[in-house]
Amino acid sequence: MAEPFLMIDMGGTNIRFSVFDGEMSPVRSFQTQDYVDLYAVMEEYKKQISQPLPRRIVMGVPGPVISDRFVFLNNKWSFSKAELIQRLGLKELKVVNDFEPQAMAIPYLSSADLLKIGDGEVIDEYPKAVLGPGTGLGATYLIPIGDGWRSIATEGGHVSIPIQTEEEFEIYSYLRHQYNHISAERVICGKGLSLIYEALCALHGTSKEALTPEEIMGEALEKKVLPYKAVIQMFDWLGVVAGNMAMILSAFGGTYITGGIIRQKGVLDIFKESHFRERFEEKGRRTEFMQKMPTYVVITHHRAFIGLQHIMGGTNGKK
Repeated sequence: MAEPFLMIDMGGTNIRFSVFDGEMSPVRSFQTQDYVDLYAVMEEYKKQISQPLPRRIVMGVPGPVISDRFVFLNNKWSFSKAELIQRLGLKELKVVNDFEPQAMAIPYLSSADLLKIGDGEVIDEYPKAVLGPGTGLGATYLIPIGDGWRSIATEGGHVSIPIQTEEEFEIYSYLRHQYNHISAERVICGKGLSLIYEALCALHGTSKEALTPEEIMGEALEKKVLPYKAVIQMFDWLGVVAGNMAMILSAFGGTYITGGIIRQKGVLDIFKESHFRERFEEKGRRTEFMQKMPTYVVITHHRAFIGLQHIMGGTNGKK
């Protein structure tokens, strides 16, 4: 029987742990801001489960996996893969982009895990696109390879934000005074929601309140005008970026929206009220082409661990 392994799902704000030993242990979640580094939160997790950590680890990290050392954009942590192996006495360590497990889980989800948005039907032999806003904006492709799948991590969240309306140009112009490049991630994530709201307050001549992303979302759920408008704008932009990503590889296998924001209570209702699907489809002479591609929201939590199991070889694809 294979040795157990530790699964780590790390985002910019939260880090989650579970041990796979034939089945998944309960997921435990921690906030990265509460710990000085990865080692500190792993020590806390070890105390909570009252047992040594497995010597095999698979982890998803928020950023490109192209060197030994990982430095993150959305928190202050960094670590070395070689140092981690030596310090913990590991037998095996696999590190992947945090959206790769999200993607690898997709083929094993049921209809209960997904909410379909718009028309279009999945064609299995075509790629799937997976993206979603949280602390940042993750983006990954899933490519059919023989009888299985291969995830292709991207930095698609950092493409330049698309501008298609006069108001979007005004928001862009406002933010351009603060940043020399307005990426998709700059406005399609938690902090991005605050920036859109700030810009809208300035454009509408309203005094800017110091609201957190959570407060803006809360007021949007109460249908307060500018907070609601800011959330709608964020999801509209998500639709354009998702459509661009789907078009590049003809993702008739479906485009799947995941991430921490979309699953917050009540947020899915606003998402359905946005123009996400219309903006996804709007591609001029290729609009009819886009209308045939299905889009889904992943509505259940902790699905990344299914992907981590698959990456480590600890699952046969069944939940």
